[in-house]
Amino acid sequence: MLRKILETLSPTYCLWCYKKNDLFLCPEHLEIINSFLCPVCHLKFPEIKIKKITCPSCSQKTYLDGLFPIFRLNEPLEKLIHSYKYDLYFDLVKTICFISKEFIYNKFKDFYFIPIPSHKSKIKERGFDHIRLILENMDLKILDALLKIRKTKPQAQTEFLERSQNIKDAFVLKEKNLPEVVFLFDDIKTTGSTLNEACKILKQGGAKLVFALTLATK
Repeated sequence: MLRKILETLSPTYCLWCYKKNDLFLCPEHLEIINSFLCPVCHLKFPEIKIKKITCPSCSQKTYLDGLFPIFRLNEPLEKLIHSYKYDLYFDLVKTICFISKEFIYNKFKDFYFIPIPSHKSKIKERGFDHIRLILENMDLKILDALLKIRKTKPQAQTEFLERSQNIKDAFVLKEKNLPEVVFLFDDIKTTGSTLNEACKILKQGGAKLVFALTLATK
């Protein structure tokens, strides 16, 4: 009960350990990856190069050309993202941007970022587009190339084997003139079904290289 009171009344406490912290999450709780991974098997690639980064044995299983997660998903970070996304702690976007911007900005600021879109009903329910808002606050180049036309069950509430079917045909292309290289942006990558479906649409629209950049992956 005390923790809930602190969470509600004092926004200067870490959401995980409840120590006083202006960032809502103590830096020592973060597990940094900050590297390209194969989008399927998560093999780590040491070099940051804008080229296809997928294991040959995995390349037939995904449309993505590489995955760049900033952090390993752990309980503290998951709580931060969940509180922002579902409990509508709007101010948490500042913390998310603070802990992420340097990793993104130093490497990829010249590229266009395409936010994974939410359905219009979900945006209306929350009052904001939680993925797009992160990009806006990091002052990155945003390209609203995708539209979600079908309301889907939350992927987190869907069995792993059903996630591809759940998200199938949920996106359509809004932007006809796509850059050759783009970055999809989402909060968490689990099975990769959402990112893969979005990537498929972008490649059908003319994108040559599509990478996924996420706050975290499991």
